[in-house]
Amino acid sequence: MEATFGRAQPLEAPAPVAMCSEGKRVLGIGGAAVGGHHFKLISIHPHNTLPDVLRGVSATVAPDETGCGRFGAWVYAICSNPIGQHVVSADSVESSINNGVSVACPAGTKVHRVGAFINLGFEPWRHLHLNRVGLFGPGALSGVDVAAHEDQTGYADDWHVHAYAICAP
Repeated sequence: MEATFGRAQPLEAPAPVAMCSEGKRVLGIGGAAVGGHHFKLISIHPHNTLPDVLRGVSATVAPDETGCGRFGAWVYAICSNPIGQHVVSADSVESSINNGVSVACPAGTKVHRVGAFINLGFEPWRHLHLNRVGLFGPGALSGVDVAAHEDQTGYADDWHVHAYAICAP
Protein backbone atom coordinates (compact mmCIF):
# COMPACT_ATOMS: atom_id res chain seq x y z
CA MET A 1 0.00 0.00 0.00
CA GLU A 2 1.20 3.56 -0.72
CA ALA A 3 -0.09 7.12 -0.46
CA THR A 4 0.49 9.82 -3.08
CA PHE A 5 -0.22 13.53 -2.84
CA GLY A 6 -0.91 16.35 -5.29
CA ARG A 7 -1.14 20.08 -4.64
CA ALA A 8 -1.88 23.05 -6.92
CA GLN A 9 -1.98 26.82 -6.61
CA PRO A 10 -3.76 29.08 -9.14
CA LEU A 11 -1.99 29.42 -12.47
CA GLU A 12 0.31 26.47 -11.70
CA ALA A 13 -2.17 23.81 -12.82
CA PRO A 14 -5.93 23.61 -13.36
CA ALA A 15 -6.23 20.85 -10.77
CA PRO A 16 -3.85 18.77 -8.69
CA VAL A 17 -3.43 15.11 -9.62
CA ALA A 18 -2.26 12.26 -7.39
CA MET A 19 -1.17 9.17 -9.34
CA CYS A 20 -0.49 5.66 -8.08
CA SER A 21 2.71 3.97 -9.20
CA GLU A 22 2.57 1.58 -12.16
CA GLY A 23 0.59 -1.57 -11.36
CA LYS A 24 -1.30 -0.07 -8.40
CA ARG A 25 -4.87 1.27 -8.29
CA VAL A 26 -6.57 3.91 -6.16
CA LEU A 27 -8.49 2.57 -3.17
CA GLY A 28 -9.13 5.82 -1.30
CA ILE A 29 -9.16 9.53 -2.05
CA GLY A 30 -9.33 12.87 -0.30
CA GLY A 31 -9.00 16.53 -1.12
CA ALA A 32 -9.65 20.03 0.12
CA ALA A 33 -9.96 23.66 -0.86
CA VAL A 34 -7.21 25.85 0.56
CA GLY A 35 -7.65 29.61 0.91
CA GLY A 36 -10.59 30.30 3.21
CA HIS A 37 -14.34 29.82 3.37
CA HIS A 38 -15.01 31.58 0.03
CA PHE A 39 -13.33 28.74 -1.88
CA LYS A 40 -15.15 25.51 -2.67
CA LEU A 41 -14.21 22.00 -3.68
CA ILE A 42 -16.15 21.56 -6.93
CA SER A 43 -14.80 18.19 -8.02
CA ILE A 44 -12.91 15.20 -6.75
CA HIS A 45 -12.92 12.37 -9.25
CA PRO A 46 -10.93 9.68 -11.06
CA HIS A 47 -8.22 11.20 -13.22
CA ASN A 48 -9.88 11.62 -16.60
CA THR A 49 -7.07 10.46 -18.85
CA LEU A 50 -7.31 6.85 -20.00
CA PRO A 51 -5.83 4.43 -19.10
CA ASP A 52 -5.08 6.29 -15.86
CA VAL A 53 -8.70 6.53 -14.67
CA LEU A 54 -8.05 3.79 -12.07
CA ARG A 55 -4.52 5.00 -11.19
CA GLY A 56 -5.16 8.63 -10.34
CA VAL A 57 -7.43 11.18 -8.75
CA SER A 58 -7.82 14.91 -9.33
CA ALA A 59 -9.67 17.74 -7.60
CA THR A 60 -10.78 21.23 -8.56
CA VAL A 61 -11.33 24.26 -6.32
CA ALA A 62 -13.03 27.51 -7.27
CA PRO A 63 -13.89 30.79 -5.52
CA ASP A 64 -17.48 31.81 -4.88
CA GLU A 65 -18.61 35.18 -6.22
CA THR A 66 -16.98 37.03 -3.30
CA GLY A 67 -13.77 35.01 -3.13
CA CYS A 68 -10.54 36.78 -3.98
CA GLY A 69 -6.87 36.25 -3.29
CA ARG A 70 -4.73 33.17 -3.57
CA PHE A 71 -6.27 29.76 -3.26
CA GLY A 72 -5.36 26.21 -4.09
CA ALA A 73 -6.27 22.58 -3.69
CA TRP A 74 -4.79 19.36 -2.48
CA VAL A 75 -5.70 15.79 -3.30
CA TYR A 76 -4.40 12.42 -2.19
CA ALA A 77 -4.72 8.80 -3.30
CA ILE A 78 -4.32 5.64 -1.23
CA CYS A 79 -3.02 2.96 -3.60
CA SER A 80 -2.92 -0.86 -3.57
CA ASN A 81 -3.18 -3.88 -5.89
CA PRO A 82 -6.91 -4.77 -6.03
CA ILE A 83 -8.14 -7.19 -8.67
CA GLY A 84 -11.21 -6.60 -10.81
CA GLN A 85 -11.69 -2.85 -10.31
CA HIS A 86 -14.03 -1.09 -12.72
CA VAL A 87 -15.82 2.28 -12.99
CA VAL A 88 -19.58 2.89 -12.88
CA SER A 89 -21.01 6.40 -13.18
CA ALA A 90 -24.23 8.36 -13.63
CA ASP A 91 -25.43 11.91 -14.27
CA SER A 92 -28.26 13.74 -12.53
CA VAL A 93 -30.94 15.37 -14.65
CA GLU A 94 -30.16 18.77 -16.16
CA SER A 95 -31.96 21.42 -14.10
CA SER A 96 -31.52 24.86 -12.59
CA ILE A 97 -32.07 23.70 -9.00
CA ASN A 98 -30.07 21.64 -6.49
CA ASN A 99 -29.09 18.28 -7.99
CA GLY A 100 -28.33 14.79 -6.75
CA VAL A 101 -27.54 11.41 -8.23
CA SER A 102 -26.73 7.91 -7.01
CA VAL A 103 -24.82 5.12 -8.71
CA ALA A 104 -24.71 1.49 -7.55
CA CYS A 105 -21.99 -1.12 -7.86
CA PRO A 106 -22.90 -4.33 -9.69
CA ALA A 107 -23.89 -7.35 -7.61
CA GLY A 108 -20.93 -9.07 -6.00
CA THR A 109 -18.82 -5.89 -5.86
CA LYS A 110 -18.34 -3.11 -3.32
CA VAL A 111 -17.30 0.52 -3.48
CA HIS A 112 -13.55 1.03 -3.33
CA ARG A 113 -13.52 4.69 -4.36
CA VAL A 114 -16.00 7.54 -4.91
CA GLY A 115 -15.93 10.75 -6.89
CA ALA A 116 -18.10 13.54 -8.27
CA PHE A 117 -18.03 16.74 -10.27
CA ILE A 118 -20.39 19.51 -11.32
CA ASN A 119 -20.68 19.62 -15.09
CA LEU A 120 -20.86 23.09 -16.64
CA GLY A 121 -18.67 25.86 -18.03
CA PHE A 122 -16.09 28.05 -16.29
CA GLU A 123 -17.75 30.97 -14.51
CA PRO A 124 -21.05 29.45 -13.18
CA TRP A 125 -19.26 27.22 -10.65
CA ARG A 126 -19.01 30.31 -8.46
CA HIS A 127 -22.63 29.62 -7.50
CA LEU A 128 -22.46 25.81 -7.13
CA HIS A 129 -20.72 23.36 -4.82
CA LEU A 130 -20.61 19.68 -3.88
CA ASN A 131 -22.51 19.30 -0.63
CA ARG A 132 -22.17 15.54 -0.10
CA VAL A 133 -20.24 12.69 -1.70
CA GLY A 134 -21.26 9.69 0.38
CA LEU A 135 -21.89 5.96 0.42
CA PHE A 136 -25.13 3.96 0.65
CA GLY A 137 -26.36 0.40 1.01
CA PRO A 138 -25.44 -2.52 3.29
CA GLY A 139 -22.28 -1.59 5.15
CA ALA A 140 -22.33 1.68 3.19
CA LEU A 141 -20.44 -0.03 0.35
CA SER A 142 -23.12 -0.63 -2.30
CA GLY A 143 -22.86 2.67 -4.15
CA VAL A 144 -22.33 6.41 -4.13
CA ASP A 145 -24.80 9.19 -3.37
CA VAL A 146 -23.92 12.77 -4.42
CA ALA A 147 -25.65 16.09 -3.72
CA ALA A 148 -24.68 19.44 -5.24
CA HIS A 149 -26.24 22.76 -4.24
CA GLU A 150 -26.50 26.30 -5.45
CA ASP A 151 -25.35 29.04 -3.09
CA GLN A 152 -27.69 31.67 -1.63
CA THR A 153 -27.60 33.77 -4.82
CA GLY A 154 -28.60 30.81 -7.00
CA TYR A 155 -27.84 29.97 -10.62
CA ALA A 156 -30.52 30.33 -13.32
CA ASP A 157 -29.18 28.00 -16.05
CA ASP A 158 -29.34 24.21 -16.17
CA TRP A 159 -26.49 22.10 -14.81
CA HIS A 160 -25.94 18.56 -13.55
CA VAL A 161 -23.72 16.57 -11.22
CA HIS A 162 -21.80 13.43 -12.21
CA ALA A 163 -21.08 10.62 -9.71
CA TYR A 164 -18.47 7.85 -9.90
CA ALA A 165 -18.02 4.61 -8.03
CA ILE A 166 -14.96 2.43 -8.47
CA CYS A 167 -16.16 -1.08 -7.66
CA ALA A 168 -14.36 -4.39 -7.07
CA PRO A 169 -15.11 -7.80 -5.53
